[in-house]
Amino acid sequence: MKVIALVISHIGLIKSESIPFNQPLLLFYGQVKQGKTIILNAVRWAFGGEYPQDILTHDADKGYIQLHFENGYLKRDFYRAENGEVKSRPLTLILDDEKVARPVEKLKALLNPFLLDQNYLVNMTEFYRKKYFAEVFETSTPALDAEFSKCNTEAAELRIKVKSYGDIAPVKVERVEVSSLRAKLQAVQTENRLRVDGHAMACGGVLAHNNQRKEAE
Repeated sequence: MKVIALVISHIGLIKSESIPFNQPLLLFYGQVKQGKTIILNAVRWAFGGEYPQDILTHDADKGYIQLHFENGYLKRDFYRAENGEVKSRPLTLILDDEKVARPVEKLKALLNPFLLDQNYLVNMTEFYRKKYFAEVFETSTPALDAEFSKCNTEAAELRIKVKSYGDIAPVKVERVEVSSLRAKLQAVQTENRLRVDGHAMACGGVLAHNNQRKEAE
């Protein structure tokens, strides 16, 4: 969701201002107490949360902040109650010409995925992390686009190759306790060695007995 304009009406020192976001970089400059900080805070206030009681312009009974997107807008209205307290009406979020029933939850998902997943960037691959920042800062990305196209082609070829193998049934392989197997193998080897040694001794005894008989004859 790309923000294309900020409209401020009777907020702080700003009575009426419309700021288009049509350049890669916007610079706000001026003397002290001219409204620079109000512009920055207005974006934050537009999304809900706390606000100062002197948010409205002096002598104004109502005001609003409106953020325009490519496919809709977000608006927050402020008004002065009968007791003089400044209050805020519920957020209004319009997307694709339809009013969103739960604007706060929708904004969390669209504009700040970190509120839903603190590891949003950590879990990304390096490629998609680059792509995310390129979209956020609207960076020209011909090299990244070429890499994305290459990855898509390789992924499609891999899917075709895997599909050619037919259905693949995953088989769970249990962990084998190697130490116990080694002990059993050693025991069997020892037992066989004893049998061989015993058989050799028996054969040797028979052979010696036969030799003695031959000598006696």
